Amino acid sequence: MKTNYLTLLSLAVCAFMAKAAPPAGWIDPTGLPSTMIVYAQVKAPSGALYQAAGSLLAAFSGPDVIGVASLQTGPPSSEFPLGIPYYPLNVHGNTNGEAFTYKFYNKDNDSLHTINANATFVKDSSIGTITAPITLVATAPIPSPTPEVQAPSTPPVVSSQPPAQKGKKKAKPKPKAKPKKGKTR
Repeated sequence: MKTNYLTLLSLAVCAFMAKAAPPAGWIDPTGLPSTMIVYAQVKAPSGALYQAAGSLLAAFSGPDVIGVASLQTGPPSSEFPLGIPYYPLNVHGNTNGEAFTYKFYNKDNDSLHTINANATFVKDSSIGTITAPITLVATAPIPSPTPEVQAPSTPPVVSSQPPAQKGKKKAKPKPKAKPKKGKTR
């Protein structure tokens, strides 16, 4: 019984963790020569602050990920007595003046959002601070691709009987005639 309980518990934990996985390829890069840091908060279009643990803010140069940050908590403030929520995003780059964009992954509902803000890479600089992070506003969730509808593997069964009509009784089949008794061959 103990083994069954542990197996069920393990499966439940795996199922929970599998539900909300960050987008593939969202890994903080290494090996680029320069960095800058962006201290940011991310808000929904409604103005609500995204504060789910496990959510991620990422920077992109075209299709390439150039920085990823998870939610952190800074020092308390009058607005945030438990600590200021922010994303310390290290942006890695090659060239000053390179434009980059942001995307946001919300772990609460396993959704991906674009952010309508552009920034420019400046080596060894920072945007915002831990106590005064910039505010980025995420768009509505990006819809995930609709899975292709596949044809059924077996064709549907089609009846050769005409559909029954309401209010009319089905006619009973006539009994077969019994063979006459007589000589058998």
